Amino acid sequence: MSIRSKLIMMLAIPLAALALVGALGFRGQSAAANEASTALGDDSVVQGINTAIKAIGAERLATVAGTPADELDEIRAATDVSLAVAAENAATENLPGVQAAVTNAANQLTGARSQAALVDQVVDMNSTTDELRSIRSRVTVDYPSSDSFAEATSIDLAVDIADRQDAIWLEYVAADTITADLAERLTAETVATELLRDQIIEIAPEAHITPLNASLASDADGNVERAGIEALGRFERGEAPLADGPTLEAVTASHLDWYGHAVMLQDDVSANLAQRAADAESRQNLFALLGTLGLLVLFGLIYVVYRSVVRPLNDLLDGAERVASDRLPSVVSELRTIGSSDANVSLEPLPRQTDDELGSLVDAFNDVQLTAFDLAVEQARSRRNIAEMFVNLGRRNQKLLQRMLHVLSDLEQDEKDGDKLERLFELDHMTTRMRRNAESLLVVAGTKTPRQWAKPVPAADVVRSALAEVQEYQRVDVANLADAPMAGNAVTDVTHLLAELLENSLQFSDPESRVTVSARWHDEGYRIVVSDQGFGMSDEELAEHNSLIANPPPPDQAPTRFLGLFVVGHLAARHGISVVLSDGTVAGTDARITIPT
Repeated sequence: MSIRSKLIMMLAIPLAALALVGALGFRGQSAAANEASTALGDDSVVQGINTAIKAIGAERLATVAGTPADELDEIRAATDVSLAVAAENAATENLPGVQAAVTNAANQLTGARSQAALVDQVVDMNSTTDELRSIRSRVTVDYPSSDSFAEATSIDLAVDIADRQDAIWLEYVAADTITADLAERLTAETVATELLRDQIIEIAPEAHITPLNASLASDADGNVERAGIEALGRFERGEAPLADGPTLEAVTASHLDWYGHAVMLQDDVSANLAQRAADAESRQNLFALLGTLGLLVLFGLIYVVYRSVVRPLNDLLDGAERVASDRLPSVVSELRTIGSSDANVSLEPLPRQTDDELGSLVDAFNDVQLTAFDLAVEQARSRRNIAEMFVNLGRRNQKLLQRMLHVLSDLEQDEKDGDKLERLFELDHMTTRMRRNAESLLVVAGTKTPRQWAKPVPAADVVRSALAEVQEYQRVDVANLADAPMAGNAVTDVTHLLAELLENSLQFSDPESRVTVSARWHDEGYRIVVSDQGFGMSDEELAEHNSLIANPPPPDQAPTRFLGLFVVGHLAARHGISVVLSDGTVAGTDARITIPT
């Protein structure tokens, strides 16, 4: 771990802990805000359905009471709006099943309005509100507190009492008769109402118990109970019911009491949920502020440390990297060139920016880099001397071999004895191969051969010259050589390149096999192909050798195992020649030499 990382970590750990606390608090309050917001949305679906039940109840009451047509139309329009709002709330909270069920209930209400008989309208409306109460039970609201849950449950129970009382009594009034079924339902509803009243009193918050008790003790509820007792008594005596004004008025008053209680509680539930969501959001913002302040303090301290410690370290590191990767290699590269002088080569020391331990470290590094620079200069000078020695040795051998070739040529012209002439030709051939080896030594030393041609030379003559520089030239078949003049400054190098490739093909193939040389014009230039029937190479070997040819290393790094390919790569690079080794068509290896036009 770097010094910079350690310093930053010393500062980052406590501040990161603060940021983590802020992030965890932010996350927790975000979850609380989301829960409260979700509960508020789901509660809006439930209360939208309750509002629709209340609106249908009001329409049902107005229908039985004989409300004038224009007023009834306004009441029905309000009912339709409440159902549309309930469906929209379900769609907003992504409850498609609830939305579809509310829409279906609205259609059912439309059918109820079309009934001819008043009692049939009431019965169908009762069925619609029953369906809506069933739909409401499908919506699960995760209330964040027990008070909210108790209030919401109290709302549902109050709505249920009002709706079920209205349903039975208005059916009784509309039918203007009482049957055994209706009497049984009246009895059961009286008992159920008492149970629901007790349950509401048990779960209602303390703030709402007093107004609720006052509602239960009102004259309206007493009148409803007395009307029920009287209706059941008349049923048992076989007398006609009294579906007159006092009964309808008692039902209307009870209707208003229970729904009023529900509306009062609903305001509290909505306000409580909205307040919880706002409080959670405020705490969420507080934790976000704390986390942000912690990060700002962290960045400020990091900046101070960077200016006083990290920046000098970076400057020292950058300077060391420049010396190691740029300056020293460039000095060595300059001194590798034969004939270059190191008189003007120097290395600037790194500037000292502080007077503390870092400044002393800069001084120590300057001493080290100067020592390394001196060593690099000495090594480069040594390599240059070795290269010059190779060049001198190669050129001396080349001159001697060239003189030997002239002597052999004179002897060959004067010799009449066939056997001796053949031996002279063999010696001439060996000397030519030795001259190629001397030229390879010049390539390794990084210099060029002095042999040049002033005029273009036919490609066929270049190929024949290459054959003269290999040992078993008798095994080489030359066929289909397209005519092409080759520039004089490239003749020697191309001849040397071809000779190296021919030597490889002859060496790594069966002594009885043949090597073929062909040449033709190609889209990319003049292509010479050397094909053998030898042992071939694996894909890995082909890739390695082609890479060595395409990207030959510096002369002082010449590989001894593949010296011939090293020479081929450098000769090809001089003239932009492409050399690619590939599997032969039948067997062995093909070498494709593409010479630019």
